[in-house]
Amino acid sequence: AILFAVVFFTHAASPVHQTGDSTFCLPTAASMLREGNADIDEYAALAAFSPEFTVERVRGHMFNAFPIGTSLIAVPFVLVVDTTLDVLFRISPGLHQQVRHRVVAYVRARPLSTDPRLQESRIAWYETAPLDCVYLRQFFEVILASLLVALTAVALLRLARAHMPRGPALIVSLAFCFGTAAYSTASRGLWQHAPSMFLLTLVLLLLDAARAKPYLA
Repeated sequence: AILFAVVFFTHAASPVHQTGDSTFCLPTAASMLREGNADIDEYAALAAFSPEFTVERVRGHMFNAFPIGTSLIAVPFVLVVDTTLDVLFRISPGLHQQVRHRVVAYVRARPLSTDPRLQESRIAWYETAPLDCVYLRQFFEVILASLLVALTAVALLRLARAHMPRGPALIVSLAFCFGTAAYSTASRGLWQHAPSMFLLTLVLLLLDAARAKPYLA
């Protein structure tokens, strides 16, 4: 529990956020949750000022250009976050306006393009879009990615403990969390990295446990 908390809070609190490839990960998850499909047609206004390589068009529909696995893992997270935000904003309507004001001010101060039309469409989207997990995706991408890295740290510690004393096993886990791309890349945005690390570590843990319990293989 202590390892999980240390890894999660240090990664989540780190100021560097990277969204690019992952732009439509949470929108895809939200679309699956709300509309039962994986297209992102409802986010056309968001796509208008997002990197072109993040969207592919198939038979008149828009889709995230990157694998859907990360979005599938994010679906429960989106449900929890959106439900929580809805409750918070119902309890405190003023909080809704404060958050939107701060986000719009941030967007105005940090243009992503020299094209004024793109910046205008970006500002317009943030002024009118629903204030949900997709709206705050840069923040929540880091939260979920950090959560997955922290879970990976715990799984890796358990795997290492099967082969070495607790101290060296803890060093292995900490080295993974703070001395590899787990910190510099995987937890900086919701790429495929963090889910892949977590699932691969779980597979290794199960395969190792299968030595004593073959049915786990």
